[in-house]
Formats: sequence, structure tokens, C-alpha cells
Amino acid sequence: MEHSMHSPSVVDAPMVARVVEALGPDDIPETDLATTLGRINTVLRDHHQSRSFGTIVRLGTAWKKPVPTVILGFPDPEGVEIGDDWLLDVVVTDELFEECVAAPSTWTNAPCVEQEAVRFARMSIGVTAHPVEAGSFGGYVKTASGDTFGVTAAHVTPGSIGSEICHPSAVELTARQLSNDHVEGIEILGIPGKTIISGLRLGLTPFVLPTGYEDLTKTKMDWALFTVENSKFGGNHYEPEDCIVTGTMLLAPQAPVEKLGRTTGRTSGTVNSAIVQRWADGHPSIEIGVVGELLPFADLGDSGSLCLTPGPPGTDLSAGGLVVGKNNFINMALVTPMWAVLEDMTITMGAAVTIL
Repeated sequence: MEHSMHSPSVVDAPMVARVVEALGPDDIPETDLATTLGRINTVLRDHHQSRSFGTIVRLGTAWKKPVPTVILGFPDPEGVEIGDDWLLDVVVTDELFEECVAAPSTWTNAPCVEQEAVRFARMSIGVTAHPVEAGSFGGYVKTASGDTFGVTAAHVTPGSIGSEICHPSAVELTARQLSNDHVEGIEILGIPGKTIISGLRLGLTPFVLPTGYEDLTKTKMDWALFTVENSKFGGNHYEPEDCIVTGTMLLAPQAPVEKLGRTTGRTSGTVNSAIVQRWADGHPSIEIGVVGELLPFADLGDSGSLCLTPGPPGTDLSAGGLVVGKNNFINMALVTPMWAVLEDMTITMGAAVTIL
């Protein structure tokens, strides 16, 4: 269910006719952007509905040019009061961001790729004992002491610390009815295997933040580390370009990015120039949104994949962030900045953690 102010033709359009583009840094004057983001923040705080969100994208249809539009999502939009006199068109929807966790049917008709090592490829990662949740591989990190760990999203690795991780995941094994096609010797590290709200302030972001909330804004952490046996270690080799993923880079507004996930494979997108604000676990949080180029940037089963900043062919790539969610209504994926993930890992591990 959706309703809008000023632009009913947009929400009435079928998905195939709806056009969503990333907001550009020059699409809205910065003062208007700050004012609108602040108002989104106020609306979310006033209603405090869990999983509600607000952002700004360029929204249109095949017959209506995309224009900057506020998107507000609520689990229960009935009775939501957003007020009048917004500077932009406003669309209210009940289509929310969801975690990109695979369902058993997701990969049934897509044969799994048997890999001798865990590396950047269309491979699934999941807990052996959980045939429901699974996601994608997000690369390797290392600690100051030289220990190396694999990365994925926390919500795709439920269960107790020390649980065995397999590739292909139990989800894929169930769907494909493959009982012996998995990599042994992968284990979750002793890190809380659940999503946590971080105390980190998103202080390095190049994005405009809501006026008055710059020092209070946080981003939700959703990551897990796992050990990998030496014989299964594939490094941060990025197969599509025959290059290495090394270092990090800020997800700057309008930056082109790509990712390699189990479900949608290699996809391209553009970083949205407006932050995504969400009400999560009783706290306001902000995320970075990536709008897919025509096709979705991420889908079910792609959580934990690494968002990369591409360079010239054959050159090394930089890690921009981890994919943690998606919203079909606005063709947007949620990405947690990698610098914030690494800082949170460092705090949790008690030692510096960097990209391998």
C-alpha cells in the first residue's frame, strides 16, 4: 500500500514502469536537503515504528520524468501524520527494507558453483545447522597480530559462537539436494553473532546529515567473522576483473559501485546522495543507499557481500561497505560503510582490524 502527495501517478505505476534513480548531489540545494532530512528524522521519531525509514530518491515513471521525492516507509502507515508544506513530493509506503537472507527456493534453479577455496565468487555462506538463513562472502580482514578472518553479515549466521559454517550453505544444499558439496573447516569466530547497535558516530561521512542531529546519528552494525582453514583460503582475489580487493574507500554521493553476491551475481549501482534514516531497535540510525542500474543491486541471499568501488580494468578495487538489506519499491540496497565496520570490529576484537 502506498499513497503520495502531489504525485499519485508514480505510486500507481506498476513496478515495470516505475523509474528510480539515485539522487544527485546537485539535485536539491544543500539547505533544502538538510531541512528535508531533519523533517524525515522528526517524523520517524514521532511515530517510532520499528523498521520505519525515510530517504530521498529521484522517482518517476515511464511517462513522468523522475524528480526528487521523499520516500517514507512504515509497517503500519494508517494514521501516520506527516504534515503539510514539504519542499518535495512525498510518497508513503508499507514496503520496507528487508534483510537479504536467502529462502530455500531462491537458488533451486541456479546451480551452485563448487569452489575449492573461499574467495570472491557467486558462493553462499551459512551455518551448517541452519537450513533457512544464508548469505554471501564479504572478503577477508586481518588483525594487527596477523590473524585472518572471513566476513559476512551477522544476520545470515545465526546460532551460537563456534558454529560450523559451510559453503555452499545449508540453504543451498537443501534447495539443491546436494549432501556432500561443501567446504569443511570454516568456523564462526568468538564474536557476538547478532546485530548490534554501535556507539560509533558516522563522523567521516561526506553526506549531509539532519540539522541538529549530527552528533547523535549512528549506523547499525551487522557483521560476523569466521575462521577458514589454510587449505580453503582464497584471499581477496576478485575473479571478474582478475584483481585484488585492498583498502577501503568512502561511499561518496553519486559514486559508482558494484558487488558480487550469490543470488544476483555481479551488479552495478550508484550511491544515493541522501542518507537512509531508519528506526531500528528503538534508536534512529542511518545507512547508505545504493540504487541499482536498471536491475536490483541486491536481492535475497546477497547479504554480506562486499560493495566495491571499481577502477580501471585490471587495477585493485577498494572495499566500500557490506550489503545488509534491500527495498524493492525503490530498487535500493542498504550498505554499511566499511570504515565503520572495521572500526566496530577493532573495538570488539581489541586490536586493529583492516582489509587483508
